[in-house]
Amino acid sequence: MKKPIIALIVLLLVAAGSVGALIAVKGRQKKDQQQAAEKSAEYVLFSYDSQSLSQITFDCEDGLYEVYNDGSEWVLKSGEFKLDQSYIQSVATYASSLEAMTDYGAADDEKKEMYGLTDPATVTVSTGTEEHRISVGNISPTGDYYYIMVDSRDTIYAINSLYGSILRPNRLLLKNKDLIPYDSYSMQRIVLERDGETVYDLTYDTDAARWSLPEGYSGLVFDTTAVSSMTSLMMSLTAEEMLDENLDDLSRYGFDEPAAKMTIYGQDGTQHTMLFSSLLAGNSNEFMYVLMCDDNQVEKYYRSDLDFINYTPLDFIVASAPVISMANITGFDMHFGEYTENITLDYSANTAERSGTPIDLSNTSTAADFKNYFDAMSILTYTKIDIEAEPELVLPLLTVVYHTTEGTDLQIDLTDAGMGKCYVFIDGEYTGGLVDGTMLSGKNSLSSFYQTFITGLS
Repeated sequence: MKKPIIALIVLLLVAAGSVGALIAVKGRQKKDQQQAAEKSAEYVLFSYDSQSLSQITFDCEDGLYEVYNDGSEWVLKSGEFKLDQSYIQSVATYASSLEAMTDYGAADDEKKEMYGLTDPATVTVSTGTEEHRISVGNISPTGDYYYIMVDSRDTIYAINSLYGSILRPNRLLLKNKDLIPYDSYSMQRIVLERDGETVYDLTYDTDAARWSLPEGYSGLVFDTTAVSSMTSLMMSLTAEEMLDENLDDLSRYGFDEPAAKMTIYGQDGTQHTMLFSSLLAGNSNEFMYVLMCDDNQVEKYYRSDLDFINYTPLDFIVASAPVISMANITGFDMHFGEYTENITLDYSANTAERSGTPIDLSNTSTAADFKNYFDAMSILTYTKIDIEAEPELVLPLLTVVYHTTEGTDLQIDLTDAGMGKCYVFIDGEYTGGLVDGTMLSGKNSLSSFYQTFITGLS
């Protein structure tokens, strides 16, 4: 009987030991969870409404900068330069919900020196009733963290390197990085120069609410959408990198012989001038250096975003459009080489005559041939602008007189300009534009479509 009793006692002792071990494990888990929760709470460094901030002070190697919110935007107290609103708002947002990823214990002089916190850059944010200070040291060797200290805590924390790169201020981060300081309603004039010569000069008429080129281009149809697309792009561009300030050696970045110079005039009488470098920005052709002449600030932009410095007036006119619609004429007279045509047309009735002989426009093939012929001489595709030229209207290669439904005439003449080009005259006045001679002869030209048309009538 003793053996069963002993066995039972052993089992009870084992069971008691297991229960005790389980209780101990659970106790440790609870303690660990409590410590983790406490540590997690400790790592929530700040938590407040970023919109409540009224002032931020940046103390960095470049100097001390105080900014305040005037109710609509952030303003630099000294007024020395315009601020990058997006950057300041990022600082306000990141600071308001800042959390540490880990810590390196209590700070002493040795640790402060090790982590770059002996003389750190600081950001101090204020709501008017409370104030918080963030001291930002070095980035970790792996690039994952920035070492920081906050307020009066003596602990060294590590935060995400993205947050740290924003919260470690410098002067260039604070500066406005917009390509131009204007919006679409505040620009009055845009002038681009290359090699010391004005390439295009655009002016905004506030009364008419439209852009235009100078008077010499009035014979051409201006493309308002081309300007609005360009200005919209310009207003959206920000520098990829801020480089030298107060540049005194223009040749360092190739600004002594710039690829282009642009000056934008504001409705308020201000102006903003930029130089665009012809040198490679770095080791590739991907970027371009731009000098802001207002303060000699060098910035770097994607070259592909700055293509407007290569524009000519041709980019601001409707380069290809019919001079008149078939629906708006009663007929036309054409003189082209050895050919002379007299066509009458009733567009609404879909009837036409060629020198008194009916044209069967009910025939699909004939109607298509007639339209191709008409479009070939009525659609002008400008390929060059030369408002300085003074051609005479003599020996035209093509003359077309359109008789409009309003009882007036519209005359188009093309004369030889040499080099495979033709000057364009409308109602006897040179338009300032040239078309390619391929409009008149060659494949898909007036000559080919005209021959197809008259061949189909026979």
